[in-house]
Amino acid sequence: MPVSVRVAGIALERVVPLVNPKLFVVFLYPCLVAALPFTVARRGTDSPAALAGTAAAVGLAIGFAAEFALLGVTPPPPIVQHRFLTATALGLLAAGGTALSSARTRRSLLTVAGVALWFWAVAAPLFGLV
Repeated sequence: MPVSVRVAGIALERVVPLVNPKLFVVFLYPCLVAALPFTVARRGTDSPAALAGTAAAVGLAIGFAAEFALLGVTPPPPIVQHRFLTATALGLLAAGGTALSSARTRRSLLTVAGVALWFWAVAAPLFGLV
């Protein structure tokens, strides 16, 4: 999903070059901010927590790596660390969304930790922390 949103943003920038690229972010960013965590929390309900969390985190990390490769850039360490924490947050959300986690309390803790880390990952770039 991150790669497709990024590709859509780049394509829109090239098709409509006179429009400020930040306008496209307004429409595409909510796909990442809301749809991605909601989707992983709902899709992994029949999977073991460890599998759902690992699959979501690794999948997002591969998406980030593919984005950097497609753009031909080497990100600085703070960006890599931010993306790693973002992938971890998504993994926690996916693990917390499973019905097969060992206990309801553990599932709730995974979800709360994932939501907190996800909000930080989303807010950090907006406030210049990354």
